[in-house]
Amino acid sequence: MTFDLAQQPNKMPFNDKATPADSLEYEWGVYVDADGSGDAQYEVCLVHFKGKGARATSDTLENQCEASVYDLGSEDGAQVYFTALYYPGGESYIP
Repeated sequence: MTFDLAQQPNKMPFNDKATPADSLEYEWGVYVDADGSGDAQYEVCLVHFKGKGARATSDTLENQCEASVYDLGSEDGAQVYFTALYYPGGESYIP
């Protein structure tokens, strides 16, 4: 699987002063409802958490973000949702 973030700059701001410590600052992900229940059982995502005492910086996604990847078998009734989150900007879910 390829997870491509189109038109992202080489470096992005991280640990913004508006983001509280120990908070999720960025998330790009895919939520998977593997059994058709309406609730996601799996997520494949790229995330950045602002740690306590973290200083504002400009860096690459590869240096600042963590990837979570879960193996998903094919199941009847599966649904997929996409998400993008930036702390001060709110969330966006696309079914």
